[in-house]
Amino acid sequence: MKPKSVKFIFLPALLLFSTALHAFSARDIEEQIMCICKDNCGKVLVNCTCDTSTVYRKEISAMIAEGKTQKEIIDHYLARFGEKVLAAPTKKGFNLAAWIIPFLAIFAGGWGINKIVQSWVGKRKAKIITEGQKEEAAKAGDSVENQYKKLMEEELKELD
Repeated sequence: MKPKSVKFIFLPALLLFSTALHAFSARDIEEQIMCICKDNCGKVLVNCTCDTSTVYRKEISAMIAEGKTQKEIIDHYLARFGEKVLAAPTKKGFNLAAWIIPFLAIFAGGWGINKIVQSWVGKRKAKIITEGQKEEAAKAGDSVENQYKKLMEEELKELD
């Protein structure tokens, strides 16, 4: 391969990937930052309409114009306000619990409901007349209907 053809292939690829790395908008950053205003609106900056959010938007646009990266801008706000400025907790350390615990709670709740339903079904199955009991009732001269009536009476007594 000739050196010119190598340049011809790699130069566009380099330009393509370098723009992809730096391609972000102010909106991308606003979606990751909470509005820290005196009203404590608790909204993500992109959705907030208060006066303070306008100031932050201008700051973000100015930082982008200066050539700062998305990480540098977010780090600036982290240093200024702390982790409360982030729209989502970081996935490190104790904050990892905020990502894991909801899924564990859902799993544990489902498991608990499953166990409760199994115990209810197990108790109910114990009272259902089996085929062997039907045969015994037939030999004793007792009909299956009478056995079910007895079972129903027992259950009604338990409810009283």
